[in-house]
Amino acid sequence: MLKKFSTILLVGLFLLFPILAKAEKVDPPNLVEVRIDDQFVDKKSVELSSDQTMNLIGTAKPESEVYLYIYDNESAEPLLAKSPVDKDGNWQYVLNQALSSGQHRIEAETHSGQDISAKVEILSFTVKEEKVISTTLYYAGGAVLLFIILIALYIYKRRT
Repeated sequence: MLKKFSTILLVGLFLLFPILAKAEKVDPPNLVEVRIDDQFVDKKSVELSSDQTMNLIGTAKPESEVYLYIYDNESAEPLLAKSPVDKDGNWQYVLNQALSSGQHRIEAETHSGQDISAKVEILSFTVKEEKVISTTLYYAGGAVLLFIILIALYIYKRRT
């Protein structure tokens, strides 16, 4: 009788444990929308330049915090940011730091009291390389163009 009771108890605990364990865990945050300079973009193909602002909008457990880990292709250490989640379960983060060009990814986790969700990748994106012309090169090009125009005018005047 005791052996049968022990077996039933163990089977009951075995079946009940996953339900109890899941109840204590926090789900990872969900990325709902990405905007670049207030324009909606598809999460599957995000590309921006280093001077643009990216706005991340998502959902998570109400009254918790979302921790964002922003990785770039050159650094093993992520940029860490966090965003509070309101009572309706919405969070938002504005990424306005200049990032190096190349591939980046953002991983996120939800913190609620002592509970921490699994860290998941919520976004992969590319920062376009910018070709910047120095001021000196800009004015040198203008000077050369002006010189060519003056020579053309001089030749034109000599012919007439």
